[in-house]
Amino acid sequence: TDDTIYGTTGDVVISVSRKDGSVRWKRDLGKKSIRRLAVEDGRVYVPTRKGDSGYGTNPDDTRIYALDTRDGTIEWKTGFGNEVPAGPATLGEDELYVSLSDGTVASMDKLTGAVRWTERIGGSSSTAPILHDQTVYIGNKAGELHLIESETGEDRRNYSVSESISGIAIEGSTVAVTHQSTVTVLDRISGEQRWKYRSK
Repeated sequence: TDDTIYGTTGDVVISVSRKDGSVRWKRDLGKKSIRRLAVEDGRVYVPTRKGDSGYGTNPDDTRIYALDTRDGTIEWKTGFGNEVPAGPATLGEDELYVSLSDGTVASMDKLTGAVRWTERIGGSSSTAPILHDQTVYIGNKAGELHLIESETGEDRRNYSVSESISGIAIEGSTVAVTHQSTVTVLDRISGEQRWKYRSK
């Protein structure tokens, strides 16, 4: 809600009053929270990674949690093996999208956590998914921007900018990607480069 702030301290997700800073609840997940949280419709979505620095093979090393905003109760949790989430979950109408370090993009049911589809884009994912116009935009470390159909998971096309992509922004008919010290603006439909700016 508007009067509540959600955050993380180590392995713990906390809910804090915006008015006076009092803690409303804490939820210890036993794992490190990764990147930012996503909050919508009474749930906090938390991508997590096992707290140690090693890479194991436990299918629960990486989990996505949904917590009830009222008291921090775990509503569901879904495991994704030992790959690291590339950013926060991206929320759609009935689904959420996550990207993992092995290049996997997954669509999940927001109510149950059930996986609807997964797609491998090649290379390591380097950005959180961006949802726009029934399309999921995702960048990887190989410098490829992939456009995935949000309902089916079909990787419809990809555009190359040569360097690892660190950010994506969409405005009108264009998509801007940041990579190294460069911003490249592409036509969303054709992938044609509109312009490029490199900082000195």
